[in-house]
Amino acid sequence: PLCLLQAPAGFGKTELLRQWSERRRAAGRATAWLTLDRHDSPQDLLAYFTFALHRGGVLPAGTDAPADDMGGAEPARGVARLLLAVERSGACCTLCLDAVDELPEPLFQQIIEPLLRLRPATLEICLACRRPPPLPLSRYLIDGTLLLLDAPALQFSRRELRDWLAERLPRRELESLLEGAEGWPVALRLLQAGDAGRAAYLEEQVLAGLSHEARCLLRDIALLERADPEAAAFLREEPAPSALWEELRTLLDGLWTCRDAEEGYRLHGLLRDQLRDVLSRESPARHAALNHRAALWMVLRDRPVEGIRHAIAAGDPEHGARIFEELGGARLWLHEGMDRINRILALLEPYPLNAFPRVQLARSLAHAKHGQMEKARVAFEAASRASDHFRRDHEAGDALALLVDGCFIELLLTEYGCAPKPTALDGPAWERVLRFATGEPALMGYIRTLRCLWHTQTGRFSLAFEHGLAAIDIFRRGDSPYGELFIHMHLGMTELGRGRVGAALEEHQRALRIVRAVFPGDRGVRRICNIALGEAYWELGDDANARRHLRNVIRHINQPEAWFDLYMAAYQTSLEFLFTEGGTARAEQFFREASEHASRQGLSRLERFLGATYILCLFRAGREEEARAAANRLGAAALPRAEELDGLTWREAEMLVLAASETARADGDLRGARTALAWGERFAGERDITRMQLHCLVQRACLAHEAGHEAQAQEYLRQALALAAGSRYLRPFLRERRRLKSLASTLPGDPGTGAGQAILQRLLSDPENGHRGAQGRPTLSRREQEVLAALARGEPDKLIARHLGLSAHGVRYHLKKLYGRLGVQNRTQAVSRARERGWLEDEPGKWLISRETTEIGSKI
Repeated sequence: PLCLLQAPAGFGKTELLRQWSERRRAAGRATAWLTLDRHDSPQDLLAYFTFALHRGGVLPAGTDAPADDMGGAEPARGVARLLLAVERSGACCTLCLDAVDELPEPLFQQIIEPLLRLRPATLEICLACRRPPPLPLSRYLIDGTLLLLDAPALQFSRRELRDWLAERLPRRELESLLEGAEGWPVALRLLQAGDAGRAAYLEEQVLAGLSHEARCLLRDIALLERADPEAAAFLREEPAPSALWEELRTLLDGLWTCRDAEEGYRLHGLLRDQLRDVLSRESPARHAALNHRAALWMVLRDRPVEGIRHAIAAGDPEHGARIFEELGGARLWLHEGMDRINRILALLEPYPLNAFPRVQLARSLAHAKHGQMEKARVAFEAASRASDHFRRDHEAGDALALLVDGCFIELLLTEYGCAPKPTALDGPAWERVLRFATGEPALMGYIRTLRCLWHTQTGRFSLAFEHGLAAIDIFRRGDSPYGELFIHMHLGMTELGRGRVGAALEEHQRALRIVRAVFPGDRGVRRICNIALGEAYWELGDDANARRHLRNVIRHINQPEAWFDLYMAAYQTSLEFLFTEGGTARAEQFFREASEHASRQGLSRLERFLGATYILCLFRAGREEEARAAANRLGAAALPRAEELDGLTWREAEMLVLAASETARADGDLRGARTALAWGERFAGERDITRMQLHCLVQRACLAHEAGHEAQAQEYLRQALALAAGSRYLRPFLRERRRLKSLASTLPGDPGTGAGQAILQRLLSDPENGHRGAQGRPTLSRREQEVLAALARGEPDKLIARHLGLSAHGVRYHLKKLYGRLGVQNRTQAVSRARERGWLEDEPGKWLISRETTEIGSKI
């Protein structure tokens, strides 16, 4: 049989030949090796073949080279005589020929072709070359006697490299290496070599074989991630001969690939970077001109992000800013979310671009979306100053587009800054914007969205639904799933406020389905879904599902975008969850971090809300002295005046009323406590806020019970159970479990509904510290935690031992202890059982560990 290894430099052809030769020799087969040279003559080549076969043990000592007595005969006759000698030797042998393409072309026809055609059955021949040899190989491919291994066959797959290097390199370094290597074996060494050595190798071993014209073409189009003849002609302003493209395809096989004709050819990253560097260093003017052309090409092909990248590479970030403005600027978010905006702003980030106020507004939007409100305000003010309050754009700009961007970003900042203003759409500037919005559905949908949100936050739920459903219709007609998913969020919050927790959950799940289908990589939006779903499950009393969503929220509480309603939902639910499940130390740490974030970002109303939530959590945990001290220190439990209460969102009003009532009760002022609840009931009754009404009834039941008015307390509890039966709310009862338990146990007769009976059973059966029993909070050493996390990552014992500095025996010892604690027999069962119990996270290795103990909390 024949074997041909054909690939550019660096694919390991010589090494593969060497390993094959050694294996054949170890199997008892005679082997001969010959590296060919361009200066070989026919006579020299026949002599070298004879010598190699003699060294390999095929021909006996003293065998003359066929060329010695050939005279002027054809070299093919000498090849025939040599092969006859091989056949007569009776030896089964392997002949390895390296660097075959170095031979002058005539020698292929005179020596190599007869060698392949006349070889005896006992001789197998393996050839290695960088470019296709001028040989008629099709006949051997057809009859199945030729095995062809080209560059794709010789590339390393990511899995092969990962398996090979996993125990040699840290994970992050390994992934970086895999990304840079792109399957090219020699790239693993080049990536670790210095710039000079890498450049020399690429120049001498890869590019040296190209013609001058092909190298110039390759150098120019290396600016593009992918290129085809049409792109090259546009870039260079002249078409390139098809022969040059064929030369590149042939000589750079495996490094110059085309998986899809529409996408074009892609050059290996190391070569592309090398050629770009050479062009920018040796011809900076041409480098800039080609990048300008590339920017225009990308814009014409609807790939503006790449266009901006080329504009910046040309040294013209202002051109990149203009491309961004033409794309839509900040309003691009209304159509498709933040992904492209974030990528564009990352490219423009090093450049001030003070003359482009719409870029500053987009930066303000991005900061707000990341919860960095102070930076958002700074960027907004910079844009306002540069444009005379959005009345004047740069010379090539669009004054109306600037006004629209400025107004809608200002509107967004009032909401994200926890200072909602239902009158914000008033004024002459907004009159122009609203007229403009009639022709732009995405902007009109956003305005409807804000109106839906304002009414949701103030408890005007019917109006919220009216605007929300209108916005969904606009977004669907405009094919804007991003806008639609946020409406489902707001409608879910609306359903939660008016007491339909199951309906709220359905709305949030609709939003999550859109995220999974259309925006799977948008982590910020996914965290928003986790906040909404976590709160809904928490209010339902579904602790397992609540924990599944809230663990991610708590880790990233200050990172995602958030409007006031969402901030309040996230902070209240997370703080209550931590007091219930994470322990006091972790809850207090979370409160400090959240308060510091709100203070840094100037979110004063959120600070007050957070303080009231913290005070209530302390009261519910039975820590009244600490709660009273916190109330005095924070001033967050003072009941606002009635007229001030009407200016608050329903969540603020609910929390401040409950905190004021509890503080008054702790101070012995029962009249003040009841007055606070009466104000809350009036506020909730005017707006039909079921959740707030339910909390007030539960609080009244607790107050009456503690005052010894049992009949009154039981009546309040009955009313609360009846209201909860239709809403599926359970959490208001669980929040006051410590105080309600004795009252619930004495409630005479039937509570009225099956749902009410279920709530009573939960109150009476659940432990006071939450749903977690003895198995919920295991006492694991830190080492056991580390081993468990490694199991979840799928690491074998040897890798665990290496990472943790243990012996193999030590790993097995810890595994045995873990299996015993979990009641399982193997690794898979251990990970599954640990996840069920909340001992593990989806991202292994991050644990909630008390500062005072080594106990591991449930995953967060």
